Amino acid sequence: LAQSWSLCYEEIFYAVMGLVLATARRNLFAALSVFSGLAAAAGAAAWLRHQSTLMPPFVFWLLFAAGVLVYFQINYASGVRGAAAAAVLVLAIGIAVRHPAALLEPAANMPQFACSAFAFALLLMALRPVDARMAAAPWLKPLQHCGKLCYSMYLVHWPVVYLVAAGMYQIGLRSLAATLAVTV
Repeated sequence: LAQSWSLCYEEIFYAVMGLVLATARRNLFAALSVFSGLAAAAGAAAWLRHQSTLMPPFVFWLLFAAGVLVYFQINYASGVRGAAAAAVLVLAIGIAVRHPAALLEPAANMPQFACSAFAFALLLMALRPVDARMAAAPWLKPLQHCGKLCYSMYLVHWPVVYLVAAGMYQIGLRSLAATLAVTV
């Protein structure tokens, strides 16, 4: 189920981007900003109704919007607009951590998703000046190779690992260490 939900969130990105590109190509970033504002308002409304764990699915758009904001900041924004893009992420992190205890809960939740997505987007903005040097670093070549292979593995690993872990459970190998050793 977790894998399915992850793919559903990706479909939200494709649906929103497709709709915006079809209707507002010339005003792409303005249209995405409007949609992001609406998604944030929906999330705020759910939170005010104390449904923070039952967010409307399109609220997850905001996690993708952080990536769009990085793209905008790196390629189109400079000066005040670039600083404003970073400030939006800092504000979003502040909102995501308004209940710090939620960040430590064992069950995945929206504050954890939001905080990690917005913090990572901010990190990408901060690392942009050293991006070319990092890409050329010989010691990072194995990581680059892994990145090229990993997305397809991500799509198929969960069912395989789950079946292996379930099989291990059935034959009596139930310790965390055994499951981790075999599935990894």
